[in-house]
Amino acid sequence: MKKLFLNPFIFLLLFMQSQSRAEEKHENGEKPDISGIMMHHILDSHDWHLTDIPGKWLGREEKLPIALHLPWFFYNKTEKKFEFFRNTHALVESGKYVVMHEHVYAAGESKKMEAGSQKMEDNEHSTNSEHAEVSYNPDVKIIDLSLTKTSFQMMLVMFFLLYLFISVAKRYKQNPVSSPKGIQSVLEPIIVFVRDDIAKPNIGPKYEKLLPLLLCFFFFIWISNLLGLVPVNMNIMGNISVTAALAIVTFTITQFRGSKDYWAHIFWFPGVNIGVKFLMMIVEIVGLFTKPFALTVRLFANIAAGHFMILGLVGLIFIIKYAAIPLTFIFVLFISTLELLVGIVQAYVFTLLSSIFIGSAMVSHHAHEEGH
Repeated sequence: MKKLFLNPFIFLLLFMQSQSRAEEKHENGEKPDISGIMMHHILDSHDWHLTDIPGKWLGREEKLPIALHLPWFFYNKTEKKFEFFRNTHALVESGKYVVMHEHVYAAGESKKMEAGSQKMEDNEHSTNSEHAEVSYNPDVKIIDLSLTKTSFQMMLVMFFLLYLFISVAKRYKQNPVSSPKGIQSVLEPIIVFVRDDIAKPNIGPKYEKLLPLLLCFFFFIWISNLLGLVPVNMNIMGNISVTAALAIVTFTITQFRGSKDYWAHIFWFPGVNIGVKFLMMIVEIVGLFTKPFALTVRLFANIAAGHFMILGLVGLIFIIKYAAIPLTFIFVLFISTLELLVGIVQAYVFTLLSSIFIGSAMVSHHAHEEGH
């Protein structure tokens, strides 16, 4: 419940960021780019930009950016060497590389970008002037290994879960027969629920080998969704590459755990004439890929939609002016509270569907034998 009371600060943080950028646009005689501000909050990047504080800094009137900069680390395949830069500004200042839409390229003159279409970026702002051209060398191949906001927060969630469950496991070893206390009393009912209501009914007698995977799915998605509602944190499940990676894990486990009867139903459907077999083969093969696709899009869309709604409501302030602040605050608080429920529901749905897909591939052979 403490996170519920933190949600108003999301509104305050978003408002500060949006107001800073809106004022910057207003000073240049432009209208605030609400859609651009929204996309900046949703898309992944190498910098956490919180807000800009106007004032006199180092004897000059300017805005002081409050941001956390992540380092760049990549492999230059052409020069066959690793490169490391402490932040985006240091990378660009080196003169060897340029950054465009959060991707690093070798600097060069072989290709010119149209003004305004592809801009070099420093933090979330362009390092060049609005009409400057950016050039890069497409012949130099670079493998980017840098941490972004999403990957960095994924690591934080992983370390948090490791600390949480290792500490709980130690307490169980020390007092195996004692009643759960503290965080144990919170986690145990959830673990039992995943075991008894998700794993056992859908996977069957061999559920124990896959229970750790289902628990990882559930807690990783749930904790990531909760942290996505706290100011400064990145919305991990709002990144489709993350949800796709989770769906690929489910897809891979399903295929490797599939029985002979499972594969027989895909490539040579039993009990139908040969003409229908080829038709069913096409349908089943397509179905192999529609399941992970559905897992990917369902999780991504439900989580990203809530954040888009919050950002859209904040953007209304600059459309119907500051009189909308009280009403917007109420709606943002309501949507944020709803997101708490959506976060755990989507963790449950993803875990449930994964267990159904894996379990159906495993038990089909036994079901076929029992039918005979």
